[in-house]
Amino acid sequence: MKEHCAKEGKRVNSFPHAKRMDRNRAIISRMPGRECAYYAQGHCIYEERLNPGFQTGFRCVVLTRWEDEYDQFLDQAEVFQLDDETAGRIWDKRFRKLAEGPLQCQEFTSGGDVAVVNCIHLLDDVCVLRLPACQGMCRRYKSR
Repeated sequence: MKEHCAKEGKRVNSFPHAKRMDRNRAIISRMPGRECAYYAQGHCIYEERLNPGFQTGFRCVVLTRWEDEYDQFLDQAEVFQLDDETAGRIWDKRFRKLAEGPLQCQEFTSGGDVAVVNCIHLLDDVCVLRLPACQGMCRRYKSR
């Protein structure tokens, strides 16, 4: 689909993935990947499905922070030699404060499926927005 640009008198391709070429060559566009099994909110989850958790940069920053807090707590519980029951009660209180406090993520958008975080961008423990953008149909395309 082409639009006419009145200011410059040029034709502009309105496909987001199209590549502009000189006049004697065709413009090639990828078909959108919305029907791909690896498509999620405009991003490609192929790498995460191939090797879950390998790319730590894809992880939700809120969940990562909570895990770090939990690891620190376990270290403290070990130093103080707390029994499991006492440690569990203390962690429950700390976690409630963490979960009720601000989530400290600029991309947070309420309305997700996970009750604790409740962000629409959360997929398992990954933030979809941190995944690479979908470039359209590619060699990894897989029908749903």
